[in-house]
Amino acid sequence: MNETAQKLASLEVSENNSVDDGIEIDSFQTRTEKGTIVNFLIYKMDSCFFVWVGLGPIPPTMPQLVMGAVNKFDTSSGVISSVLAHYDGDTQTAQSMSRRLSKRTNKIFYITSTIPKGDNDDLIAFVEQQIISRIQA
Repeated sequence: MNETAQKLASLEVSENNSVDDGIEIDSFQTRTEKGTIVNFLIYKMDSCFFVWVGLGPIPPTMPQLVMGAVNKFDTSSGVISSVLAHYDGDTQTAQSMSRRLSKRTNKIFYITSTIPKGDNDDLIAFVEQQIISRIQA
């Protein structure tokens, strides 16, 4: 586990799922219609979100860390920037999610995901909808 992941994991959480630094933490698990177990860990901050998404009983790993942000210098085309900060495997799913979520919310998204690339469009749409519903709550 890298240093950033260790720091995030070591934050003490109060009863209302927020930490003293103004970070709100939401950790939950849900099932898709097909029965796939999806685990979420969302750190809500003032100007950004850190999201970890994992499938089933897979132990928590951080295979990549991708940042997606709206390009404020080119608002006409809605260009979304994506920066790869850490890489160990597939990044396509995390990059796509970070771009779409950033565009929908106009906030920066840091995403790490264990969802494999492939024919997972329904699963990815489900995951994004779960994230959006939790951050808007």
